[in-house]
Amino acid sequence: MELFLQNKETLFGLLVLAFLFLGAVFIFYPKKIKEWLIWACSQAELVLGSGTGMLKLREVYDMFTKQYPLIAKIVPFSVFKKWTEQSLVVFKDATVVNALNNW
Repeated sequence: MELFLQNKETLFGLLVLAFLFLGAVFIFYPKKIKEWLIWACSQAELVLGSGTGMLKLREVYDMFTKQYPLIAKIVPFSVFKKWTEQSLVVFKDATVVNALNNW
């Protein structure tokens, strides 16, 4: 307890920095990550094909943990899954529009 009282300013400063870092991750990085996820979904779609939802999710998550290891430890899997589902919808919509334009 005495150690805490002697270093409370330092601990408070570290806590503030941690919250600022997390805020930056959740405010500024999602757009960059979502753009990357669209690419990752397209790669998983090419490799695994359609109809392999959970397998594609696992493949994209593996790529995500390699690309963004620190963020993968911070972002809950449920948030990542939601981002991936949104990116997959964008990818499929773009694929349909591209197919219609080429027809």
